[in-house]
Formats: sequence, C-alpha cells, structure tokens
Amino acid sequence: MICWLRQTDLSTFPRAMNPTELAKRIAEYTLVLKASADATEHDADRKRYAQHLEAAALMTEAISLGDHLDELAELVAIERRSFGWDYLSDECGGRAEAAFNAFAEYVEAHVGDQK
Repeated sequence: MICWLRQTDLSTFPRAMNPTELAKRIAEYTLVLKASADATEHDADRKRYAQHLEAAALMTEAISLGDHLDELAELVAIERRSFGWDYLSDECGGRAEAAFNAFAEYVEAHVGDQK
C-alpha cells in the first residue's frame, strides 16, 4: 500500500488530510469488509458484500490517483446511501457498517477542507 503513495502527487491532498492516514483508513475498512463477507452465514448478503468491496476498490483507486478527491467524496456519499437502503445481517454486517462509517466520517471531515 505504501508503494503507490510514493508515486502519488502529495501536493494534490488538502493540507489537513494526511494521505497515509487516508490509505490506512480505506485499508482498515476493506479488511473488515472482507472478513465480514467471509464470516457471514447469510447467503443473501454475499452479493451486497461484493458490491461494497467493488466500491472500496474504486475508493482506493481515487485515493491512489491523488487528484480525484471529489470523486472519492462522491463514492463515499453513494456508499452511505447504499448502507442506508440495504441491511447486512448480524454482527458481521454491524462490523462492516461501523468500519465504513469511521472511514466515511474521516473523508467527509477532510475532503471539504480542499474547497
């Protein structure tokens, strides 16, 4: 994960947003999401987990490109609505949603600083 940070133009990040912290937070969310997807006993949730993992990959791409933070904010807003519309079952779903909320709150608090 650190490799792409060396290639990212850090001047595109808002001063208040630490690109290393942002990378750490998306990685934490993705790991919790993957672990929850693997552990769930609800087959009906598997498609939703796959969709959330796909969105996490798109967010990771936006972060790695550095100058796509508006796109990142848009993806976070879409995922926030998605978590609100659908329910992931049991403790696995609760952990995934909590991890997303922690990541989303960081992005929402810092991306607005760039404008």
